[in-house]
Parts: sequence; C-alpha cells; structure tokens
Amino acid sequence: MGLLGGSIGGSPIQEHSAYVATDLYAASGNLETLGSPHPYINQDGLLYLRLNEAQVAPWSFTGVRAKQTPLFLAQRSKIQVLIFNQQETIDLLKAPPRTEKVMFYFPLLIMQGDTPFLGDSQLVNFIEAWKGQFLPIYNASIHLLVDGPLQIPNRVPLIYINRDHIQGYLKA
Repeated sequence: MGLLGGSIGGSPIQEHSAYVATDLYAASGNLETLGSPHPYINQDGLLYLRLNEAQVAPWSFTGVRAKQTPLFLAQRSKIQVLIFNQQETIDLLKAPPRTEKVMFYFPLLIMQGDTPFLGDSQLVNFIEAWKGQFLPIYNASIHLLVDGPLQIPNRVPLIYINRDHIQGYLKA
C-alpha cells in the first residue's frame, strides 16, 4: 500500500466522468480526484475541482457560447450539484441504511430523491449530521428551471447537492 492509499508504483490520481452546475454555467468532463471521488469532493481545504477534457456551457441567459477545454477549474463552493455519469463510480459509494424522500429547492432546479438520514436524525437536523459540503441524494428526479446547451437527465441514481445552495426543503 502506498502513502496515500494507492498501490505502490500506482498513482492514487483517478478520473471520473462528471457533470457540475453553478448559477452561471454547466460543465462536463473527467473529474480528477486523489483517491475515491466520494470522500474527495468533501475534503477540507479543497477550493477547486479539476475537470479534464471539459465542455463548459453558460446557461442560455448569458448569450455566451459553449467551450471545449483540456482543463477547467470549478470553484467548489459555487457548485450547486455534481453528478457522476458512470455506474462504476456510483457503486463506490456505500448505500445508507435509512433514507427518506425529500424535495430540495435550488436557484437552478427543484429535485426530489432518497435522502440519507444518519442515526436518529430528522428532517429538521439531518443536514447537520453530514460532514462536508456535498450530500448524496439517491434516485433523484430533477426539474431544471433554466435551459442550456448541456442537459442533464431528469432522473439519476446519485446526485450530490451543495448544502450552501439549498434554498428550502420539505418531506416529499
């Protein structure tokens, strides 16, 4: 085993096909992580997420064209949602023992999904039980409130939501 958890001689750097959305743009590409992507995106001190071979598309209200780029750095705190596109990446995250259906309201979208509740947490305090900026939501249905050249599916098996961008939520 290597210093950072990878095998000796092997790199702990991984790439995972992903989609991110902020108030200004949507981007897709290969998210570069150091080790497993699920704990990586919530790592303390991480300011930017690196997307390799990215397509960046402003939402339609900007009038700016989409751009292909070999490297795009997305400010983590501005990302509202993050979706991993490959089942093998999704399968790396262990399913929680208890979920409840919750509807979330964001500036860009409204979504509903199976939300992990840790221990005896309830609707009023479940977010505080999670460590990190992004919370995983399973079997999510997504309703975009804006149009753009990069579309996401209206149903995904796993989506990460940024706790700082939730404008409201309720039990669905």
